Amino acid sequence: MQEKSENITCIKQKILYFIDTQSIKKEDFYKKVGIDGANFRGKNLKSELSADKIVNILRQYTEISPDWLLLDSGEMLRSEHNGQPNYSGSATEIELLKAAIRDKETIIDSQNKNIKLLEEKIEFLEEELARCDGMSAGAAAG
Repeated sequence: MQEKSENITCIKQKILYFIDTQSIKKEDFYKKVGIDGANFRGKNLKSELSADKIVNILRQYTEISPDWLLLDSGEMLRSEHNGQPNYSGSATEIELLKAAIRDKETIIDSQNKNIKLLEEKIEFLEEELARCDGMSAGAAAG
């Protein structure tokens, strides 16, 4: 349990470091991300910061690298390209995304095949209906 506490403290300390190095007023930061400043003082500095708070911080301050904040990997700030943060995920994240895309493509292919089969079935049933209508019209005339 001690290890988890040290990691959480590390995340809060990194957030404070980011605020200081970017010359952001702490009160402005806390207000923007919806966190009480008391979370970053005294014994609360060692308390857990919820995942939704961390996500909100990363959404509000897109220049913070999630890898740096959460994994202690890479630079504090994301590199910029054309004014937009350029975040290349870890190899594991990329592989998971590729696998998810392959799974979705498999589902789409399967659904396309089912649609084609259903279209063929509809066409067959429409032909059968037309044939039955023709037979009943002939029987009614006769």
